[in-house]
Amino acid sequence: MKTKFRKILPILQALVVIVLTIFVISTLIQKLVPNNPSVFGFRTYSIISSSMEPILSIGDIILVKETNPHKIKVGDVITYEGMNGDLIGKKITHRVEGITTENDRVVFYTKGSNNTTNDPIVYENQVYGKMVYKFKFFSLINVLMKSTYGFILLVIIPLGLIYINEVKELIKEIKRRKKT
Repeated sequence: MKTKFRKILPILQALVVIVLTIFVISTLIQKLVPNNPSVFGFRTYSIISSSMEPILSIGDIILVKETNPHKIKVGDVITYEGMNGDLIGKKITHRVEGITTENDRVVFYTKGSNNTTNDPIVYENQVYGKMVYKFKFFSLINVLMKSTYGFILLVIIPLGLIYINEVKELIKEIKRRKKT
């Protein structure tokens, strides 16, 4: 049993480090880089309100692909930058309820699934793209990381195990060098 655990532990450690690194890097890019630049035409966003429930919940991580505004259809979920009222400068992810053109520009009428009123008009230059995927695994991690128990489970315990393993390896190395 111990030998199996010793073989599996480095693999688990590597997986934990890789997953946490990817999550931290994507979160930092999203939070720190101005204008949330796209990577190969894709951006990630974290849902912070319940306006799209039950489709999207608080803490969900979504992938948004830059899309030609003329290819967006009614029913698509888009992410755009708010330009009016309380929405100025905020990234909003809502469903397209209607589409028209105004002075050769595409105009979208959007609304959150859980909202009773439509959003202010959204022009094509406000749109970051269309939601193409909801990351279930990263969404779960994001939600768990915000709770004390989740943080302990996903960060403290794995880092503690890695630390303990490193200390054991250091002690073995010290003993090995004393023998030679």
